[in-house]
Amino acid sequence: MTSAVITSIYVENLRGVKRCVVNNLTHVNIFIGRNGAGKSTLLEAIYMASAWARPLDIIKGVSKLLYVVTRRRGHVDARYGWEIYSKYKDMLWFNKYINEEIQIALNFGEKKMEFRLMYSQPQPPHAPPADGPALWLVVAQGSNVIYYQRPDSFWSPVTKSTPPLPFSELQKRVEDELRQELEFLEGVLLLDSRLTPRDLEQRIWPQLLDRRLDTLIVEMLREEYEVDVHDITYKPVGGEYVLALKLKNTTVEIDALGDGARAAVMYASPLALVKDTAVLMEDPEAHQHPAGLKAFMSFALKIAKRQNLQLFITTHSIELINIIKQLVRELDMGIHVYFMERGPDGVVDVRMLEEVDVDVLQKTALIPGLSARVSA
Repeated sequence: MTSAVITSIYVENLRGVKRCVVNNLTHVNIFIGRNGAGKSTLLEAIYMASAWARPLDIIKGVSKLLYVVTRRRGHVDARYGWEIYSKYKDMLWFNKYINEEIQIALNFGEKKMEFRLMYSQPQPPHAPPADGPALWLVVAQGSNVIYYQRPDSFWSPVTKSTPPLPFSELQKRVEDELRQELEFLEGVLLLDSRLTPRDLEQRIWPQLLDRRLDTLIVEMLREEYEVDVHDITYKPVGGEYVLALKLKNTTVEIDALGDGARAAVMYASPLALVKDTAVLMEDPEAHQHPAGLKAFMSFALKIAKRQNLQLFITTHSIELINIIKQLVRELDMGIHVYFMERGPDGVVDVRMLEEVDVDVLQKTALIPGLSARVSA
């Protein structure tokens, strides 16, 4: 990978995780473990850090931090913004210790970006509302530490006030030194089961069509899901336009597809648009037959190779791990599998498994909760 790439992650006081460190990250990173081990929290930490560079989710059009707060509650109308964030934000804090800061640190080789999230936001000039979601970047200023928030807000965690100093030079230095890393974070995608056809129809597919990347999605569908698909189009339905597959004898709305084909379109469409960034996939095996899962992962890994994407994947499926292991060998990509186990104190033990370890664990069923389950 020639651009910025995350080499390690540190998370503290986020959700059920008191502390978690993951090192030696590579092109494709797979996280396994029991439910509640912290796998999804790790994805959320990267996603939250990316909010410093780009606050809005490019798929959903809502605040990334607001989405993290609401996404596990099922359907919550994110349009109410700060009101909903204020109501539910304590869910983000480990054991609801809201007096402690949530800490997220990303290493990009020799460069490091540290972020803080406070329960009660300070209000220096130009800051969001007091209860609005915003992360602070930790910046060294001589022997002191200053918190920096875009576009031009600074805060001293020592004096609990805005430092009475001009910071234009510091601001320029930070933006210049971290330019590549910030560009990486701006593009970060979170692909989860809460993506909807409307998200794609409104924000993703207009861009795909403009660049004729829709042909990539059609090719993927032909490989396993809908062999006679001719094209994907917008179809008028009930006074609005929806995405639909043009088949040999009819046209079928995306909503009406089988679970596997619909999920593949949902995940593949945003993937085709981004480059030089990270893509966070939560349980991509859901609703997938093994053959369909292989077709989607083949698409995803080829895109990742071509467009310089770093993948972070959570799973409960041995089938998925085996599929990815085979494909990355063919594509000459790096892969690491991490087993995560959270202790009673919230500290997560992360062990990187060698390839032989995964084979042994599969044969002896030593990974609790890990199975070859696939939904038809």
